[in-house]
Amino acid sequence: MTNVLRQALLDGRCDVAVHMLKDLPPDPVPGLTFGAFIKRLDPREALCARNGWTLATLPEGAKVAISSPLRRAQLLEVRPDLTIVGIRGPIESRLQRVEDGEIDATVLAWAVLHREGRLDTVTEVLDPALMLPTPCQGVIVVEVREDAPVALKKALRRIDHASTRLVSTAERALEADVEAATKAPLGALARLIEGSDVRGRLELSAVVAGPDQTLDLRRTRSVTIDDVDNDDDVEANLAAARRLGAKIAKELLDAGAGSLPQHLLAKPPRNPRPRVLVQRISDEFDPMLAAAIMRAGGEPVMVTLTRTIPAPDAVLDAVLDRLPSADRIGMTSAEAVTLLEERAHERHTSLAQILEGTPVAAFGATTSAALVAASVTVDMLPSLDASVGNLLSVWPSAPDSDHLPVALLPGSASASPLLAAGLRDLGWLAEDLPVYERVTADPTAEHEKALESGWPEAVIVTSRSAVQAIEELFGLPPKDVRVVAVGRIPARDALSLGLHVDAISPSPKPSAIAAAALEGLVPAPAAEAL
Repeated sequence: MTNVLRQALLDGRCDVAVHMLKDLPPDPVPGLTFGAFIKRLDPREALCARNGWTLATLPEGAKVAISSPLRRAQLLEVRPDLTIVGIRGPIESRLQRVEDGEIDATVLAWAVLHREGRLDTVTEVLDPALMLPTPCQGVIVVEVREDAPVALKKALRRIDHASTRLVSTAERALEADVEAATKAPLGALARLIEGSDVRGRLELSAVVAGPDQTLDLRRTRSVTIDDVDNDDDVEANLAAARRLGAKIAKELLDAGAGSLPQHLLAKPPRNPRPRVLVQRISDEFDPMLAAAIMRAGGEPVMVTLTRTIPAPDAVLDAVLDRLPSADRIGMTSAEAVTLLEERAHERHTSLAQILEGTPVAAFGATTSAALVAASVTVDMLPSLDASVGNLLSVWPSAPDSDHLPVALLPGSASASPLLAAGLRDLGWLAEDLPVYERVTADPTAEHEKALESGWPEAVIVTSRSAVQAIEELFGLPPKDVRVVAVGRIPARDALSLGLHVDAISPSPKPSAIAAAALEGLVPAPAAEAL
């Protein structure tokens, strides 16, 4: 999402973008600048534990759930007797697991808990001497174009917090130099120490976490700065902050920080059968896709990403009553077919009877299969992927007549509006009919297990809701994970939500999806002898 916002800013589609600074790469983006640093929230880490336990009183062997390698390394340095387990999912679900006793504690950013209104769960705010946060934690910035109007820049200066800008500059300078040489977990925190006069000191502490606590590298240094609130001293102070960050980075790298990743971050030997994260779609399609992935040399990791919330019966009844009045039906999903078929049976009829005599187009092979299973005749199915463009390419234009033909499109409440818009361009009166809503599934042990040994080598995305669910349940996958979209619309949606896409499956067939997902991850099949 960060890249999407920045591109919108560069393209002139927005004038400001607001970011959590810790999520931005330390290198500047040409054409963009930070117009304001908002006053920093408490950057420290917070322990949320059962029974009011603190770090000192957690019982031996207590199960602490942590998703960050940086937090894990520092926690074990203080309490090597604790049992560390991985955790994913929204903040609320993590806290619920503590409350339910499934885990004894978790560590989260105080600023995040403040934002979520869950400071009531904090049992101890951890001293940075024990656990340094990720650089720039708790800092929000407002980004603008370098050529932004003077009036806008002037307005942003009124909310700019000089001290936050200064400490963030030191932390980002450190981060830029360290990350250029190593991907080992880095923690950093800068603070201002007031002096006896207007001058003070800027202190920066940093840690690069090693594969065990004996190899952690720590440094703390400081530099004298001038009056932070004096505009004449701003540039000199920022320069001093950058030098301080660079100095500590050099000391850490000279002490061996650059050699840590080969021990800490070296991945285990690649699974001879690369894992592929796959969304559960239907009882009919899932086994076919899993088998195709196995035949192609991969190992399917099946997870439930979304759940369907059907529309109320009264809404489904209204849709079923309207369908016979249409000149053509465009079924946009298998879920819509299933829900309407089930409701029709409850009304002692069938979807096939309701649609008898009405032409029906299917939006993709899965939808077509669901219609056929419901004994509905499909008279229009794109030969390529289930994209809006392919369906529109086979949909007939409206005849020259005073009567505009009606197209009804039952589907998801979050369905793309492009199909209805395209049909209107063809002269049809097109209307979307929402019959369900798709939301992210609740986190379960299945999701924990899917990533317990790290990200799978490949991820398949089939819809916008699937991408949103992946981000909410797991976070966005790193760049070295191969991401394959099934169709151009899911690919576009994935990119708009900040997910990289490495390939688009040329077909919705299981064999084509599996081949696209595993391309480059398994040896290519040997060419047959001529």
